[in-house]
Amino acid sequence: MEKSYVYRSVEGLKVALIIFLALDLVLNVLSAGSSWMQIELLQRPYTEEEGELNDLREGAIGLIQLGVYVVTAVVFCVWIVRSQKNVWAFGYPQEITPGWAVGWFFIPIANLWKPYQAMKALWLSSVPNRSHAPLLPIWWTFWILSSAIARVSFKTSMKAETVQELISASQIQLANCAVDVPLTALALGVVINISRAQTATGRELTASPSMVAAHP
Repeated sequence: MEKSYVYRSVEGLKVALIIFLALDLVLNVLSAGSSWMQIELLQRPYTEEEGELNDLREGAIGLIQLGVYVVTAVVFCVWIVRSQKNVWAFGYPQEITPGWAVGWFFIPIANLWKPYQAMKALWLSSVPNRSHAPLLPIWWTFWILSSAIARVSFKTSMKAETVQELISASQIQLANCAVDVPLTALALGVVINISRAQTATGRELTASPSMVAAHP
């Protein structure tokens, strides 16, 4: 039996993503400040109390960041699937299925371009003038850059033992935050633009019940 997709509003998911992405942006700024403070601390003599407070601050920010990141990633994946199903309902079949639009993010090597292909098709099928705005490729460029720096940052921090190695790890973390701030802002732009366009199209479809569902 051929499956059909029915339009479902993404407004709730959009609001949730705006909240969590905004939290992520704030936490990235705080993390950058914390990394800067750690670098300053490591470059001078410090007391045991200062070291403990530094570790407590770094650990707390890192733990909160991880929690917000996981929740944001889950909501973002749900938003992608819902949005992809909507464009099928709008009458724009996609080369990449809704499930694989998310699945490709987890496939090594292919995740360098396949998720972008899915997001580009989603954008072109959602935005009224079907234009390929520069927002999307800029967002993906920052995504790739952030992912690469994050991997280096993780490996460096895990191996850091000497003061100089800890300073280097903090500097890489600072660079990662510097990339993640614009990345998060760009992600907000992508989510808001696609969601807003789909909501407008959804209202039109709701007014024409015979057009609400389309078969892939």
